Amino acid sequence: MSVINHYQVYNRRQQGLAETSRLILEFAGANYENVFVEDWERERDSTPLQQLPVLRVMKEGGEWEQISESHTMERFLSVTLGLMGTMPLEMARMDMYHAAWTDMMSMFMWKVWRAPTDELKRQGASDFWVEFPKFLKKHDLILKSTKGPFYSGPRPSLPDIYAFTWLNRFITKWIPSPPDVITESNYPHILGLWNGVRESEGIKKYIESKRWELPE
Repeated sequence: MSVINHYQVYNRRQQGLAETSRLILEFAGANYENVFVEDWERERDSTPLQQLPVLRVMKEGGEWEQISESHTMERFLSVTLGLMGTMPLEMARMDMYHAAWTDMMSMFMWKVWRAPTDELKRQGASDFWVEFPKFLKKHDLILKSTKGPFYSGPRPSLPDIYAFTWLNRFITKWIPSPPDVITESNYPHILGLWNGVRESEGIKKYIESKRWELPE
């Protein structure tokens, strides 16, 4: 008897905006599979908003429910899999930190990734690396106050995993970044968050297996 996959992450064969959802699923040890676009023009109208990525959730009876918008996917998975806290105020606090990170990274996506020319990309990157260190300094102090290493204290939650997604790209130079900016001496608690998520059992196995490379 085959194992039913309760979640599917539907996207192009790339990390993109789906990677935080994958990391949440990996951290929680959830049963999921990646499904990659084969013919987007043909498949587009089968998605809720005609955009990617999409999370598919198996309902009772074996039917799939589809959810679009990457941050909605992340919040849904975090609530479902216990990564948002249990009390309304705690959940609101985790959502607040998640929203702060998504706002900051929206600047990078619009000014760098989606800029239409190389000149605008360079200018956007320059602007981002003026603002991002200020953001990191503020959140380093927040993490210090939680007695962490995470936003909720000893266990990762949604904002930690979202932050890790982007920090890992910059720290490992998967996305080019200025040298000697995101360092332990500059942001010890930010680096503590990154290390803590990276060394958690599910994420560590995911990284070591190289499944994050989404091989053919």
